[in-house]
Parts: sequence; structure tokens; C-alpha cells
Amino acid sequence: MIRVELDAEGVAGMRFVVSQTKLAKELLLKFGIYPYVLPAVWRHRTAAALAEQGLPLLNALVAQAATGYIPDFISPEPACFDEDLDDQLHRVATAPTDRVAYEAAIILDGHPWCLKGKLGQAPMMIKAVQYGEQELAGRLAAELKVFWTRALAAHWPRIKEQMHADIALRGAQAARDGLATMLSGLAPSLRWRDGGLDLTLAADEGSASADGLLLAPGLFRGPVAFAIDPPGAIRPRLPMITYPIADTTPTQSSTRPPRLGATRAQLLQEITTPASTTELARRLNLSPGTVSYHLQALHRQGLIKRTRQAQTVIYQRSDQMGG
Repeated sequence: MIRVELDAEGVAGMRFVVSQTKLAKELLLKFGIYPYVLPAVWRHRTAAALAEQGLPLLNALVAQAATGYIPDFISPEPACFDEDLDDQLHRVATAPTDRVAYEAAIILDGHPWCLKGKLGQAPMMIKAVQYGEQELAGRLAAELKVFWTRALAAHWPRIKEQMHADIALRGAQAARDGLATMLSGLAPSLRWRDGGLDLTLAADEGSASADGLLLAPGLFRGPVAFAIDPPGAIRPRLPMITYPIADTTPTQSSTRPPRLGATRAQLLQEITTPASTTELARRLNLSPGTVSYHLQALHRQGLIKRTRQAQTVIYQRSDQMGG
């Protein structure tokens, strides 16, 4: 078990983030160590992207992903909730050289909270480390951009929508049931206890204190991914936990309409005439995030449709609802 201790300031510094580089790292790590948790379409996309020329370092990292570690600096700590990809890649390419050297040593020798031993002995990775820290960071940033373009860019708008909806769901749960309940509900291996977050996994015992915690929705199932620095790390970062997004796919029957909760039923009543998220939130006395989450679910069910008017998205009932 690994534990992250958070005092009052640390709890106040807890936040959700959406990160493209984190998603790319999640996909590479899962493809390398847990490919069976990926849907077949994502296994094929990832394999095809990596099989093309120009990604020798990412291929080397995937080949040694059985260590459970892919360098953290390729998914930098997001500066804001939803940071631009080019800004993230710039910070990968310009990562501090002492931090890159620290993580390069982990690539070759193993992370203290993952598998131990000299497991990163792929010749390409040894050669890459010899390029020097600045060159290594720049090459990985360039390869990440290529991988993103090949495997993820076309699907990002839909993925981003799913992640935003999940964060709205978690925020509503925290407001309704409390922060501890929300955190413990992110994944079976996570539990808030006595002022800290416990992460149960097949790794050595460890603990770290932090001034905050980053929570990143992950697209894929499988064990929770984490980036938590052990004590003594060079330029320690805020811990980041990647949890699987909630399954909000409605169960539909060929003979019965999808079942609706009270909030979604209310929303359907309210949008007999077109309305925006802000207007619906005001009418129902709900947060815009909560309304947005339920609208996304109704849209996936085909019960409502949406159109854009200038900078505002307008929702109305679909034809199948008689709207």
C-alpha cells in the first residue's frame, strides 16, 4: 500500500485535471503491461501508431513497461485544469535536466514502489539515456506529438467530453456526500482514511506527504495508475492519481425505453423549449456542472439534441421524444 498524507493545505490544493500527455502515457503503459484491459480497437490503434517509423524511444519504453514505470516527466503536472497540448509538450521538451536524470536512472534501475532490479536494459533505452538529459527530453516530446497525432487526436473531442462529464459527476458527489466518500469511490483500490489517501496495489509499502493532489480521469479500465514521488525525489511533483472514468453508458432494451432518474426526467420536462445549460441550472437550482453531466447522458441516449448559437450550446428534445 502507498499512502499520500495531506494536511489542511494539501486538501485545499486537491484538484481535477484533464491532460492529453497523461492520456497518452496511460495508453502506452496499459498497452505495454495490461493490453487485455484495452478495447480491441484501442489495441489496434496503439499498435499501428507504434509500428510506423519514428518512435524508437516510445517503443523502448513500452517494451520495458513490465516494470510498471514510464517516466513521469512525459506527462508534466498540468498548470491549469485543461492545458493546451503544445504547452504540455513544450514543458516535456524543457524538463529540468536534473529531474530527467533522476527519472532516467529509474528507467534503468526500477522505481522503488514498482518492480525492482535492472529491468530497463533494452539497448535503445540505454543509448537514449546516453544522449544527455536535454536531448532525451526533446526527442521524447517529439515522439509523443507524433504518437498523439496518429493514435489519439481524432478521438480527443469525444474523450474530453467524457472526462468533463465524469469530473462534473465527481464534483456533484463530493458536494452531496462529502470529499472522503467521493475519493473512496474513484476506484476499489483507493480509500480516504485519517487524513490521507491509501492506494492498495502490488507494490512496496511507502508513504509521501504532499501540498496537494491531482486527480485525472483515465479512459481505460485496469489498475489505478499513479505518479507519486518517494521521499528524497529530485524536484518532487504533486502526486497524480489516474482513476477510471465512471461507466455512464445507459443500459437499453429493444422493447423498453431507458430508465431515467429524477434529475434527467426534470431536464426533459424543462427542454420542451430549447434552453442552455446555464438557463437550465438556474431553473432547477443545480450547478452548471451537474446539469452538463446529465445533459451529456441524455444526448448519448438520443433523447435530446444540441445546436450551437454563437458561443452557447442549446439543448432541445429530439424527434423521438416529440420535441
